Amino acid sequence: MVARFVRVDVEAAGEGDLELSLALAMGLQPGPSSDPEAVIIGYAQQRPHVLLFDGCESHIDEAAGVADRLLVSCPQMRIVATSREPLGLAGETTVRVGSLDTDEARRLFCERAGFDATGLDETSAEQVATVCTALDGVPLAIELAAARLSSMPLPRLVELLDDQVDLLRRSRTFDPRHGSLATALEWSYQLLDEQQQRAFRMLAVFRSGFEIGAGSVVIDDRYGADIIDRLVEVSLIQPPDARGLYRMLEPIRQYARFVLDQSGEEDEARDRHARWIAERCNEIFEAEWTPQIFEGHAWVVVNRFELAAALQWSIQAAKPDIGISILASVGRRLANQGHGALVLPFALDIINHQAATPSRELAVAMAHTTHILHLALDHDAARALINRAETLATELDDPIALGTVLARKAAHLAEAKGGPRQEHLDMILHGMSLLEQAAGSAPIEYHNTSVMAANLGDIGLAEKYAHKLLAWEKAHHGPTTADADARLGAVSLLRGDLDQAIEHIRKAASGHKALLVQDRGHWVSLACLLTYADRYEEAVEALDTAVELGDLFGQDLTDLAAPRMRVAFAASDMNAVMTHAREWFAWALRTEGPLRQIVPDLSALLRGGPVAESEFLAVLLPLAQALMAGGDTEPACRFARAASALMAQTAFGAWDEIGETERWEQLADQCPQREHDEPIQMSLEEAFHEAARLVGVETRPSSP
Repeated sequence: MVARFVRVDVEAAGEGDLELSLALAMGLQPGPSSDPEAVIIGYAQQRPHVLLFDGCESHIDEAAGVADRLLVSCPQMRIVATSREPLGLAGETTVRVGSLDTDEARRLFCERAGFDATGLDETSAEQVATVCTALDGVPLAIELAAARLSSMPLPRLVELLDDQVDLLRRSRTFDPRHGSLATALEWSYQLLDEQQQRAFRMLAVFRSGFEIGAGSVVIDDRYGADIIDRLVEVSLIQPPDARGLYRMLEPIRQYARFVLDQSGEEDEARDRHARWIAERCNEIFEAEWTPQIFEGHAWVVVNRFELAAALQWSIQAAKPDIGISILASVGRRLANQGHGALVLPFALDIINHQAATPSRELAVAMAHTTHILHLALDHDAARALINRAETLATELDDPIALGTVLARKAAHLAEAKGGPRQEHLDMILHGMSLLEQAAGSAPIEYHNTSVMAANLGDIGLAEKYAHKLLAWEKAHHGPTTADADARLGAVSLLRGDLDQAIEHIRKAASGHKALLVQDRGHWVSLACLLTYADRYEEAVEALDTAVELGDLFGQDLTDLAAPRMRVAFAASDMNAVMTHAREWFAWALRTEGPLRQIVPDLSALLRGGPVAESEFLAVLLPLAQALMAGGDTEPACRFARAASALMAQTAFGAWDEIGETERWEQLADQCPQREHDEPIQMSLEEAFHEAARLVGVETRPSSP
């Protein structure tokens, strides 16, 4: 027998009248003296029924009670309840309605806006995607945004996304709960008690999500964890993800920000948030160079937008010491993980603030901000700031501050002046000595000194400090010595021992994995080295791990281009080779903010360094091989005949040892032999621009 479907609107039924409304919806007419529930049960026992209780949150206890009694009395009955929180019945199955995925969201937007999704040009398609992403795929928000296109163009809609609550209002309503996003959220908000409402408002200060402990601190309530769970139950906060982070969908957070502003509690919430961030950053600093630091590294990546918000607040509230504490603790980590551009404007305002207290933390914050400026290629500003930091550290007579500043100054001067000199090595050795005397050890400077010595070609000194780091890690980490192994791998590569380099880098990558470190750098290096050794199956495994870790944190994967191209060529997939080549050249020429700009003469990519090969030549070889395989012999042969000249212009000293010279010679052997063929003199810049044009990427002229 086919089940009969019946819907009842719980809110419209009114409190105490749900059973009568349900009976009427079923077509029954209980008499004045009849019990509506008994009438329903008697009728429903005769045939299967599926009941829809719509909007149970308005009278949750009554809806739960009626549903429970009906299900016990009518085994053939099934009840579907829509609600912003579960009914809490035995055997209840909760299906949380999530956001639409990217394609679904775009289709819904285009359908409601009257667009032909397949007919959008590139700009409009990107704008539609921006709208759907900003609205977190929330169907109601997407429908309301699409409806606004009747009164404004799409580009204007994109501009207004920062004020979503006002944007997603409309005059007409089809349901008192869903007439506009603001109305729907107001409905949910009013169902909360006063304590829950305050927590909901305060949590709006988190931009990218929060751990349960962080949320409880900002709420400032001993029952914070229970309140957060309640907000999850009523769908105002998303359940924790795999990293343990709770978050509000962006349209909901915009509404929470609105009510927070109306409450006058924003300053309190942001101050609690900033102080908690500073405290957490200090914990990460205290765990520097211990196994726990790897968890801290991941935390910085995940919470980078929270860090930026806390830094911004420390300026707005004229409390620069909060920001200084954050920068001194994790400023170097932000720079090294590529997030310096996010915090640089705030960092400069903080360290220059008139209320900043002269201290070790300020000198160290200056040193880390110097590093960010250096990576942003503002060498003049970096030099001026590190000199100020040195003066402050000297005046404070603080060996830890001065040692940190001198080590950073040495690294900056060595890189800014086109390569290290002995004076820079002497400076970093002096800084390391100060740190060792004051703190007993200086593991970060063991690492940096090994790098600088390698850059100077002093392989013995580079190895000495790599072993000092190894001894320190064994004493503090036990069997896991990932960073020391990475340095020893670089030394092995300089010695021309590719197999030994692979084993060291594999041990470094595996050591990080054992510590649950979400860092893909060693896996990228391992994949590159394995392709040089023609060990392609192992390279694919390393690449898969690197991609997995990159996807986890939304990191750019362009530095995987070279090993991907080599693996694709080995598999005879020339289309993949060309695709990865185009991606790499487009990335190399992209400018998306100060930390994404490539050095004007492209030297960072073209020349590499003594312990890092030229990324360009690593990409150029499989590209030339693919061109040859595809019959485009003339440019392939030009590159092959220019290879010796190109390699001579790089700073990498192990091309012969890793087999690159032999591979170029093998390519040259495939070229048509002509009399008087001689090596071609070609600059790295000329080769770069020619190769980019061959894959269809327009380049800017080479710098003089």
